[in-house]
Amino acid sequence: MSLTKNPNVLKWVDEMVALCKPDKVVWIDGSKEQIDALIEEVTSLPDDSWDKMYKLNQEKYPNCLYHRTRANDVARVEDRTFICSKEKITISSNDTTDGVVVTAEELANARANVPEAR
Repeated sequence: MSLTKNPNVLKWVDEMVALCKPDKVVWIDGSKEQIDALIEEVTSLPDDSWDKMYKLNQEKYPNCLYHRTRANDVARVEDRTFICSKEKITISSNDTTDGVVVTAEELANARANVPEAR
């Protein structure tokens, strides 16, 4: 089920599904029922789960959740920064990234050669 008839969006989603091979795609409609279900899902995970979120004091901070990130989260590590674009790009000296630069085609080829990690 999709929430749009925009052919560009639907094509992009199909491309991302083919590239990333997710178990499922969920369209977020913003309904209270869906938001409540998502919050219940992430707050009911075991405490040792890295996906776990915690409800903050709902009187002081209504509808606010807290999520811990891993200290070694690659988003924080400059030498593991990954940039993907349609064309090869040059990173200027003003950028702090020492990461990998590849094209979307190179990424798709690399992804095709990775065994399923399930």
